[in-house]
Amino acid sequence: MNALVLHNARLILREPGPAISRILSPLALMVLIRPLIRASDPGPGGTVRAVLLPLVLFSMLGLSVVANALLGERIWHTLDRLRATPLRATSLVLGKCAIPLAILLLQQVVVLGVGIAAFGLRPQHALLLAAVGLGWAVTVLSLGAALAAVTTTPSAVSAITDITSLISTALSGALLPLADLPGWARLIAPISPGYWALRSFEAAFSGSVAPALQGCAVLLAMAAAATAFAARRLWR
Repeated sequence: MNALVLHNARLILREPGPAISRILSPLALMVLIRPLIRASDPGPGGTVRAVLLPLVLFSMLGLSVVANALLGERIWHTLDRLRATPLRATSLVLGKCAIPLAILLLQQVVVLGVGIAAFGLRPQHALLLAAVGLGWAVTVLSLGAALAAVTTTPSAVSAITDITSLISTALSGALLPLADLPGWARLIAPISPGYWALRSFEAAFSGSVAPALQGCAVLLAMAAAATAFAARRLWR
């Protein structure tokens, strides 16, 4: 698995543009969207939402990073070679996800760091915030692996990623408070990973341990189901 991780690190370093974009683009959106959100919610919650909106959105767009990494093995016809090695299916998924995980965690450090340094955010429970961030990153990568298992082309990955990222972010309540969404949207919102991510991050910022851990538990359950599905499909 270590060789697989190093191989993917070299691929990312050869073309670092997409990774850099995932890290820096949320900052631009955060600066632009903050005055609008603060106008409707001038309290600390408005600033938190202005930071979390681009974080959730661009984290979800990271689905394509791991999905394309796994899909590349099928396009290059190297997946059969990996199947012939002692490498297990779960190890394949974990090996392909390691570098994208590092990118997502760095994205969180940069976005939340700017929010703390520039906008005065003060998380009440830093360790809880780190745990939520890790759980969210693992969930995104697991969903990306599942996406790779059901798609056959990079264009399909891109289309599905764009659509699901926008829908998940909208249903999370980051774009608009849930109270302002239609009733049907509020009803289905809990099926969205973004819904649980936003609530977990907000709870971590306010120091509410129980809601944050509840959200993390739901996210990790989604991650476990997605990883099992991806490993089974990719190894068939």
